[in-house]
Amino acid sequence: MKIKTGLTLFTATALLVTAVGCKKEEPTAKAVESTKTAASDIGSAVKDVTAKGVEKAKEGAAAVKTGVEKAVEAVKTEVKSLTAPTTDKAQEIINKAQSLVTAGNYQDALIALNSLIGMPLTDAQQKLVAGIKAQIIR
Repeated sequence: MKIKTGLTLFTATALLVTAVGCKKEEPTAKAVESTKTAASDIGSAVKDVTAKGVEKAKEGAAAVKTGVEKAVEAVKTEVKSLTAPTTDKAQEIINKAQSLVTAGNYQDALIALNSLIGMPLTDAQQKLVAGIKAQIIR
């Protein structure tokens, strides 16, 4: 909006200079000085508007960055809350399979371990499953 004001002021000054310059009279020192002052004022106004626009853009970028960081943290928290129950359920199944192997019921233990397919497992859980399968194979 301020850029439009600055450009309007510049255009008005240019029209004024053009209108004054259309006379066949030689420009007076006062008119030349007035034109220089107006041009200087326009230049200053354009610089001010540009500086303010850049500052607003920086503020907007900072706000967007903060919003994105908050959204990323919210997603991370949500993912953790969604995977925690799954790993707990997987641990229950692993414990059940371990007790079945201890009892000598290898077929049921293998069925229990197969129900883990598609569940996210921690590294420790993966090692436990591999160990139980090794016991079943022996």
